[in-house]
Amino acid sequence: MSVLDFQESTHTYTLDGVRVPSVTQVIRPMYSFYGVPEAVLQAKAELGTNVHRACELLDNDDLDEDSEEGIAALEPIAKYLAGYKKFKADKKPVVIANEQKLHHPLHKYAGTIDRRLAFGGSIWDVDLKSTVAMSPLVGVQTAAYSAMFLTVDKTPARRGALQLFPDGDYKLHEFTDPSDFSVFLSLLTIQRFKERHSL
Repeated sequence: MSVLDFQESTHTYTLDGVRVPSVTQVIRPMYSFYGVPEAVLQAKAELGTNVHRACELLDNDDLDEDSEEGIAALEPIAKYLAGYKKFKADKKPVVIANEQKLHHPLHKYAGTIDRRLAFGGSIWDVDLKSTVAMSPLVGVQTAAYSAMFLTVDKTPARRGALQLFPDGDYKLHEFTDPSDFSVFLSLLTIQRFKERHSL
């Protein structure tokens, strides 16, 4: 059985000791942040990380919402967390997988799927987002995650993104384009070409 390892400090994955690209790394060149100040990008990245972590702890029944320290730490993301709680109250999802690290044995890439959930009579692979807009590239991202999950669990899943808003609301987006995974594989091919030629 292959061994997948993740280094938090460098956000890199290795499979049996060999570095493999992450889903985020493969898709990142498609995003354009031209003209956006670095400080703004850093702040948004930190926000996303903190929202993800709080939602993960909530699903693990390990979120500190009672102590002064916990309340102070959650204050900047409280509304986003409220949106996640509202989603859970509305849909009553069963959490099958929470921030699970996976790899694709054939295509040799890795990533961390935010959630696999069961609700409304369906299985969903869901990515959590705290962004203002929802990019179609998230469909490509979720297709890559779902393809990894299919190698360990043949249960077909719907693909979605849960967009959390700073007013405490949420919106569930579903992605159904069958070409999404083909787009990801094309980007993966380009990534490998760049690596081979040190571009």
